[in-house]
Amino acid sequence: MKFVSNTLDFLRSLFLLKYRLGWRLALYLVRAMDAATGHQVVNDFMERWDTGRLVQQGLRLCRTVAQPPNPAIAGGVQLTHPHILAAGWVKGAGYDNEVQALSTVVQGRNLIPGWRSLPSLVGPVEFGSYTRWPRHGNRSKTMWRLPGRSLGNRVGLRNVGVRAAASFLSMHKGELPRCWGINLAPTPGVEDPQKLFEEMQQSLAYLVDAALKPSWVTINISCPTTNADMESVQSEAQVRALLMAARQGLPRDVPLWIKVGPGLHASRYAMLVALCGEFRVRAVVATNTRQEVDGDGRSWGASGETLARDSLDAVVKLTVLKQMLNVPVDIIACGGILQGRDLRQLRRFGIVVWQYFAALVYRGPFAGGLISREAQHQS
Repeated sequence: MKFVSNTLDFLRSLFLLKYRLGWRLALYLVRAMDAATGHQVVNDFMERWDTGRLVQQGLRLCRTVAQPPNPAIAGGVQLTHPHILAAGWVKGAGYDNEVQALSTVVQGRNLIPGWRSLPSLVGPVEFGSYTRWPRHGNRSKTMWRLPGRSLGNRVGLRNVGVRAAASFLSMHKGELPRCWGINLAPTPGVEDPQKLFEEMQQSLAYLVDAALKPSWVTINISCPTTNADMESVQSEAQVRALLMAARQGLPRDVPLWIKVGPGLHASRYAMLVALCGEFRVRAVVATNTRQEVDGDGRSWGASGETLARDSLDAVVKLTVLKQMLNVPVDIIACGGILQGRDLRQLRRFGIVVWQYFAALVYRGPFAGGLISREAQHQS
């Protein structure tokens, strides 16, 4: 058995060596395009791959070779791997209204490119973010690369809307991955707690009515690319309204998670942790991108290496606060995790499960497995 194990590990190492070399070449070609064009090219590939059954089998085989199952539990979810592709990659294009989005579903077109192929290739994925109504998002330059392995985006919560997303996914229930999550966000600009409560209830009702049962649902209270002040949109009254709607609208056996922003004062994180205890939130995803503002006053989000320090700071604060307040909530790290040493640092604070976004660009579809492998071999 040891011989077989060693042989498989050698073959896996050889496969990953060739993969690393291949991805460096691919990244060189991708960098010849601007970030938005590169993202669109990837979306086009995923849309084509979604339709092929043999393609799916090939993608799953590659994933098994590159990153064999490595079960982990966090937030009430049994995951096949400890890494989750963060929301933002699998959510679809923007629409001006719900009629347009639903007509795409009726026409039988692929509303959410990557819904099938990306989970087959990388493992657990969080779909979204989805808002109650479709959003076209920002129409100017929305994605760019930053120095180092970092990204900037001003997408503006572009998405198909939760009703259209639920309708499309319900048509493919039998082909959805075994382990997947969905990320729901409040409508930007809506600040009235009662309105937030009503819209989140409606969003969750569409999921339930479509008989969709994701492995978890994340309420995203931090959307830095919509020009909203992150401190104000994460107020106690607003977060309470969103969590109350989620608790009332979600089946009890679907774990509830919440995604927070970086850079908040410890007292604000304490409030959020206390609400997690009150509403039985199982996990806090820390964090979303960091809000920046350009010379024209437009906000955008920074991710990758430039986010790492702020994300780690949030993880540390939340870990201490959950112990102080005795709240049984798991912390799921997200932001700036690009190599093994990043993960090793997070494990000192009890992090078991983590999300990644920029790593998919800079290290490819097997980034999660590579980072876990590096952390293991370096320990």
